[in-house]
Amino acid sequence: MNEILQKSHKVLVICNDKGKVVGFLCYNLYLYKVAHINYVVIDKKYRGKGILQALLPELVAYVRKKGILVVSGFVNKNNHEALQKFRALGFKPIFIYHDDILIQSLI
Repeated sequence: MNEILQKSHKVLVICNDKGKVVGFLCYNLYLYKVAHINYVVIDKKYRGKGILQALLPELVAYVRKKGILVVSGFVNKNNHEALQKFRALGFKPIFIYHDDILIQSLI
């Protein structure tokens, strides 16, 4: 997790527990008013505790203030749990690219 965090160019929200990084969301802003999520990483011990449900609305609120209209990202097609969580948060599958599904939400 820390290796990915070190390589991230933009990090919107870092979720911590008593100073320990337990999750983060990394994104890029693109032309045509799109925010693309590069990473959502949550420590295995903290999964299933609602962290994604807390991080994603923060991203949406932040980018909406910047005039962004769409949030997108890729989810591995075998990661059914993540795909289900993103769907519950209003994201829809757009197309499959190799082993990933492009998802997006109009905000």
